Amino acid sequence: MVPPRRQRSDPMDRDEFETRLAELVTEANDDGVQLVGAYDVRSPQAAVQDYTVEISEIRNRHPEGLWNE
Repeated sequence: MVPPRRQRSDPMDRDEFETRLAELVTEANDDGVQLVGAYDVRSPQAAVQDYTVEISEIRNRHPEGLWNE
């Protein structure tokens, strides 16, 4: 079940979207959720665009051991 959207006094910008998405992905990963895959995000309103969000693994920026050198 999708929770209702909270009321916002100001619109979200791309930076906030990226920050909140990174927080969500990090939290889910920490909780052991298998993240890789495609997720359909559908609005119950016909006039609102639907999206597919795809999550795939990428190479880590900081390989293990880098910080120990």
